[in-house]
Amino acid sequence: MEKVWGQDWDQIKPTRWFDEEPNYGTKPVLKSVSSFKFPVFQAGPRVCIGKEMAFMQMKYVVGLVLSRFEIIPLCKNPPVFVPLLTAHMAGGLKLGQLTSDPSSDDPARGNKDVRDPISASSRSRQHQLATRSAQGQLAFRS
Repeated sequence: MEKVWGQDWDQIKPTRWFDEEPNYGTKPVLKSVSSFKFPVFQAGPRVCIGKEMAFMQMKYVVGLVLSRFEIIPLCKNPPVFVPLLTAHMAGGLKLGQLTSDPSSDDPARGNKDVRDPISASSRSRQHQLATRSAQGQLAFRS
């Protein structure tokens, strides 16, 4: 591992992926890394045919995990959409996470009444959030 990734291979250092140390307010430039350096899926003519499927499943699992949390925008102004090849928000979109909601209205968790997607408990929770937000009482974890 040390030959490939260097002496600090076992330390979490996000800056290792940048060409130079980013300064506050400047956008970091990512290093270009050969796809042969990450041996899990290989690269070139013998690339794993399941690579795209694995990435698709990874995105699905991340989406499923995130759906268990209430994630709300932290910005006071509505985000400004920047139309590019991929969707972007001007200045990014800062999000906050309140708590996980184990008693959600998810049919997979045992709630069989799915006719009304916004149940009374969900409406009550939305009202509590709106009230607490208006009073400035929400605390966010980053």
